[in-house]
Amino acid sequence: TSHSDVTYQKWDGKSSSISYTNNVAHVYLTENAQISDNIFVQNGKTLYLCLNGKEYASNGTNKIQVKNSGHLVLCDCGESGVIKCATNGWGGMGIYIYTGTVDIFGGKFTGGSVTGKGGGGAIALEDNSSTLNIYGGEISGNNGNGKGGAIYTKSGGTINMYGGRIAQNKAYRGGGLCLNGSGTLNMYGGLIENNSSTASWDTIPANSGNVYVAANAVMNANAGVVRGGGYAVFNLGTIQTDDANYPATIFYSGLYNMGGVVKGGMYYGS
Repeated sequence: TSHSDVTYQKWDGKSSSISYTNNVAHVYLTENAQISDNIFVQNGKTLYLCLNGKEYASNGTNKIQVKNSGHLVLCDCGESGVIKCATNGWGGMGIYIYTGTVDIFGGKFTGGSVTGKGGGGAIALEDNSSTLNIYGGEISGNNGNGKGGAIYTKSGGTINMYGGRIAQNKAYRGGGLCLNGSGTLNMYGGLIENNSSTASWDTIPANSGNVYVAANAVMNANAGVVRGGGYAVFNLGTIQTDDANYPATIFYSGLYNMGGVVKGGMYYGS
């Protein structure tokens, strides 16, 4: 409800030029820039990064890594800012989160392509101490290869989606998101649509256009919309929707449940 005014510093996109005060820095891109070395937000530091309508592009390999209780807050006052993700690597081609937290309020993640056996064409979460909060922005046009066209939880982690859009990404399993390990998606708003699986129809377990929920993972759909893109959800874990308050709608795709649990909520489609 209130905050203290802060001054954002001009930034050229190089980690060496970020100046932290009491482990906090506020920076905005002054021009289009290239990620030529991995950008680390780590060891309890908090980086507020405004894209300022600019493009922050990987050189093909390097990305942003949030580690060891690091905290990244991404926004875009220019409303056309882009993070162009890496195209050569194991996963998390825009941001890889290791025991850290990322808050996304704006910007578009696009162009990421996983070449290894991991996943997450744009973002990957390493473990249960990793958290991704999505309030706005867009993740689109990424290829997660095997798992998670947009986002992949490797062995755990929590994704809280309050807004934003995840669309037109692809992977073999979970064209939008692949929840592996004990990964959890809490969907309070936002839109997940028209993501696609690259598996053939005779491999039913992989046909999950938008969200793939693995055996120990959970999708809590309290609000928001999932639509389009083959099977909306292929579920080996648990999908919990809240129909007492504001039900989530899963429609235009079909919901394929195989040995898992689906509770509450609404379902539209065939």
